[in-house]
Amino acid sequence: MFKKIQVGIICLAVACFIGAVVSYAGLPTIVAASLSLTVTTILWNFLLSHRSTTKVPEAERNQQLALAPPAGFGLVYVSRELKLAGGAIGFDVELDSQSVTQLKAGRFTRVVVAPGTHLLKAGPQKAFGQTALPDKGEITFTLSAGETAVFTFGIKRSMMKSAVEVIREPDVQLALAKLATCTMVAPDKPAEAAQVSSSLGYGAR
Repeated sequence: MFKKIQVGIICLAVACFIGAVVSYAGLPTIVAASLSLTVTTILWNFLLSHRSTTKVPEAERNQQLALAPPAGFGLVYVSRELKLAGGAIGFDVELDSQSVTQLKAGRFTRVVVAPGTHLLKAGPQKAFGQTALPDKGEITFTLSAGETAVFTFGIKRSMMKSAVEVIREPDVQLALAKLATCTMVAPDKPAEAAQVSSSLGYGAR
């Protein structure tokens, strides 16, 4: 609630500023109102959907990419494709209904999971401007102990609407090589937590 109040104050200030500038320029009131509404709507959705994340240092990223799954567990990498359109809007990532992190374009994260069947979801928290993204993209997958899986989320556009799509990369080694050029962010829950207990980490369904 407090965040919404803060965002609301910021948006109100921006709307007043835009309205004053446009009016000073001598443009019709309807133009000032339309421009203010458009900008503040985009700003409102962006600020509400944004959350802070922790970037992993490059050396640590490379080290983690080279690690094999811990004994009795599997590894899941989740990434956002690198595209300018919608790239600044964070995708909230969930694994088995637990928050993992938020990813912007060109970023990825890594989680340790128990073997079994899992549900992975990702997408924007709010519809953003004209993209009007629907529900989060999701995929159900099975992972074995010692197995590594890489998933890529992106925005698929069409004439009518946009949608979030997810792909399980068929070539894991090639996908990991591509991730070595991307920014890695830490998951909300330390990867080691999944190794302690499935109730603490990302257990099988």
